[in-house]
Amino acid sequence: WPNVRQRPHTGTKRAGWHYEAFFDAPRLLGRYRGQIRAFWQRGRRCVMSALTFGSLFAGIGGFDLGFERAGMRCAWQVEIDPAARQVLARHYPDVPRFAYVRHCGAHNLEPVDVITFGSPCQDMSVAGKRAGLDGERSGLFHEAVRIVRELRPSIAVWENVVGALSSSRGRDFGAVLDALAESGALAIGWRILDARWFGVPQRRRRVFVVGHLGDWRP
Repeated sequence: WPNVRQRPHTGTKRAGWHYEAFFDAPRLLGRYRGQIRAFWQRGRRCVMSALTFGSLFAGIGGFDLGFERAGMRCAWQVEIDPAARQVLARHYPDVPRFAYVRHCGAHNLEPVDVITFGSPCQDMSVAGKRAGLDGERSGLFHEAVRIVRELRPSIAVWENVVGALSSSRGRDFGAVLDALAESGALAIGWRILDARWFGVPQRRRRVFVVGHLGDWRP
């Protein structure tokens, strides 16, 4: 290494500049010390500030528990079932809760980084009458999409039964993807996950769809 700086630089001037930058690191660190410190402090603030999420159709907090264990903070929950709200109140006493998804929106929900929603599945399940997104219960999906459009989170996560893939001969799942795309999702991915893959002695398959809204750049 002591002899490397004495070697003539070959190639472009840019390559030579890189050699000098590497071997003159102490001088360069001193010159750009202020910029380096500011960059480090910005990254430190980003790490220290936890992402926030809101939970639609929260149930007893399955999504909420998982995202909380991932280091995120729950900002609000929406759940109509009184018994489920009692469970949520016990485990999330400081989180605002709302009962009716139709009464929620940008006027009473805090903006968040992520919105999760496992909308009612009865009309999409193979065990039901298969009314699909036109059904009274599964049609509440559209209310969740309305809230996503109003709050504009960075990420939207939808969960439902595997029957959603074949509901209305696949047209309903296509409508789900279209709704997320029309809400601003520039990247959408989905996958079927089975509870037995994660240590639960039960086959319980669910489809998860993740949409990234906003700027496509990292």
